[in-house]
Amino acid sequence: MERVDLHSKYEKYNSATRFLLASLKLHPKIIDYSTLKELGFISLFLYDKTGVDVEYFPNSLLMIFNPSVSFFEEKWDDFTGVVKEYPNFIKIIDYSGLIFGVWMKVKDENFGKNLRYNFKLGKYSEFPIPYIAYLNEFEKKICMLDEKYRKTLEIKLGLDEDQLIDCELFDVPLKESYIFKL
Repeated sequence: MERVDLHSKYEKYNSATRFLLASLKLHPKIIDYSTLKELGFISLFLYDKTGVDVEYFPNSLLMIFNPSVSFFEEKWDDFTGVVKEYPNFIKIIDYSGLIFGVWMKVKDENFGKNLRYNFKLGKYSEFPIPYIAYLNEFEKKICMLDEKYRKTLEIKLGLDEDQLIDCELFDVPLKESYIFKL
């Protein structure tokens, strides 16, 4: 089987991955970042535009994987077996060339709608407080408008003190960064 390499086409862990992966509430002992790396995880997307139409499931996210040939042959079936057991699993797509998509619903429907909306607008500080607890320390600083991080960012960007006081501390995601295309 010939493998298409997506790892050089897509940035490592786009902003959707950074801020929305936790909403899937994948079991950390089974699927963490090191496991995702072993699985050939590329990134998380909100839409699939590999066909003529854009595919989208409400309150859902698309995980894209590009596993190695050896991992695919030895462990891929085990992985898909585990994923299919998740109550928020929707479907797996085989794009060919060892590229797979896994659609999963956001675990908490209330979070899902608000997260997607605020994410697309770059309003990370408007994420629900209970959800922010699931993020790593860097993303928490961004969502909580951490003063120390803001001041560090102002210095790094050569801005005057408190120039970012009423601003989000991370870029608004570009639409093309959260739409999957081959």
